[in-house]
Amino acid sequence: MYLDLTEYISDLEEKIRNSVDDIKKSYNTVPSIAIFSTSTDVLAQKYVNAKVMKAMEYGIDSTVYRINPDYMPLEEFLEKVKNCSEDGIIIQYPFCYKDINFDEKILDNIDYRKDIEGLGKESCLALYRYGNSHAHHLPCTAAGIAAYLKYYFGDEGLENKNVAVIGRSKIIGKPISHLLDSYNCTVTVCHSHTDDLSIYTENADIIVCAVGKQGIINENTRLKENCFIVDVGINRDDNGKICGDVAREIGEHPDYLVTPVPGGVGKLMVLRLMKNTVNAFKLIRG
Repeated sequence: MYLDLTEYISDLEEKIRNSVDDIKKSYNTVPSIAIFSTSTDVLAQKYVNAKVMKAMEYGIDSTVYRINPDYMPLEEFLEKVKNCSEDGIIIQYPFCYKDINFDEKILDNIDYRKDIEGLGKESCLALYRYGNSHAHHLPCTAAGIAAYLKYYFGDEGLENKNVAVIGRSKIIGKPISHLLDSYNCTVTVCHSHTDDLSIYTENADIIVCAVGKQGIINENTRLKENCFIVDVGINRDDNGKICGDVAREIGEHPDYLVTPVPGGVGKLMVLRLMKNTVNAFKLIRG
């Protein structure tokens, strides 16, 4: 059965707007985001424009810096990122400077207070050392999922839950496994080298599927009754429509609870990005 996140999302939206309004009253300004884009890729520009529009919806300012790597040396780019006046920083993918270690050279040099995507070295260290209890920004998708699960199951309802996380990316799989571990879940991480997913899914109370492979959870996957499945995948089916990693027959089955795609985790990620921007404003001003 597909879950309806409308009420939860509306509540989060109201809280963010109220936070921005409070900041405006107190400081006579609003939180702001700097988006650095080094690609002319059409899809990348759509993502940039979508972030600008979402920020506007919540009363948050945004500035897009469109950089041509052929005309701006990397060191000048890094200086521009370092000296930007906005509260939060987003480095839009794909990143088109060549032959560099993106994590070490770019993400790790962002001021942790402005690292609203939560992917830099200091943000990651805070996550792995302190879980959800530290002031640093948490990775948006993972934090959005964890917050929704805590809302759905209650403050103590996640304790002792068996969780299967399918996917071990730095952006989703690894951080969500650490966050849920900090909530006293028993977490198993599966990946492309896991031979038989059903060995791990059949006893899982919660599954977080973040692979990007349509139908990886399907009618042949052994699942526990009333299993809660968070579908993080973004794919396109044969008709060009957006779909997740979980097959439709599972999403429509009454024995399972599944977050929809679209309309589920993607919205949670955007809302967390806006919340992190509000928090960045407060961190910078002490």
